Order: sequence, then C-alpha cells, then structure tokens
Amino acid sequence: MFKNGHQLNLGNQYAKGNKHTEEWKEQARQRMLGNSRGFVKGKPSPRKGIKAGFPAWNKGIKMPDRCGANHHYWTPDRTKAKEKRNLRRSLEWTAWRSEIFERDLYTCKECGISGVYLEPHHIIPIREDETKIFDVNNGITLCRNCHMKTFRKEMTFVEKYQKLLN
Repeated sequence: MFKNGHQLNLGNQYAKGNKHTEEWKEQARQRMLGNSRGFVKGKPSPRKGIKAGFPAWNKGIKMPDRCGANHHYWTPDRTKAKEKRNLRRSLEWTAWRSEIFERDLYTCKECGISGVYLEPHHIIPIREDETKIFDVNNGITLCRNCHMKTFRKEMTFVEKYQKLLN
C-alpha cells in the first residue's frame, strides 16, 4: 500500500485510530504556542461572531449617481403606482374581469386556447381613455403569450380585437 520511504500521515481522516507518539504530541504543542486562533478547552471559539468571507465591495461607498432620482428604478410620483395597484384590487375590477371571462367562455380570443392562465385586456388602453376602464365592450380575454405581444403596441390591435368581439 505504501511505497518505501513514505510515512503514514497521522493528521488525515484515513489514520483514525492510530495513536500519536509523545514526540509528535510535543511538536504539536510547540506549533500551537503563540497561536491566538487556536482553541482552548472551556473557552468560546476565538472566531465567534466573526463572519466568514469578505465584506461587500460597495460597503460604505457613497454612490450619488445611483441614489434617489438618479436611480433607474426611481418613480417620481408614487400616487400613480398606488392608484394602479388599488384599482386592480377593487371590486369593480374583479367584476369587470369576471364578466369578460364569462362572455368569452374562458378562452383566449386570439389563439382559441383554454385551460391556461388568462388575462383581461383593454382594447383601448387605460392611458388613452380612462372612461372605458370598466366598459365590458372595451375588454377581451387573452392568454399570457398573446397578451405579451400587445404590450406598448395596443393601438395596432384595436381594430382586430373589436372585430373579434362583434
């Protein structure tokens, strides 16, 4: 197993059960003298409370070009975002959504698929005409894939979707 001249390494996992000689124990004691990171019986670990690894590269660095109004996620007027969230949670929205789904028999009007996640779509977007938010004739049922195709291109689909409803 071992070649001539190779010695058994008593400090590894494969040497379990082998006893250390008194000479080896003394050498280990000498190596540990002055070692402040060593463990002392009955005392807590010297590393207790110290996190492993390195601190974050940007810890304590000020970045005014990425703070406040300069940040790419900055929303200057939070009231519009809150109003939009509250609108989608309202009873009127839920009723409008249910009416559209029931009218369209829970199938996507674009591709005809059913049994998938469906979304109500405003034919004329809310940002164009806020008076038609809860108008059932301004809504159509679309699956997620078809709805994604209309994002920011709603006005190009207006005629097509109005013909589908009639």
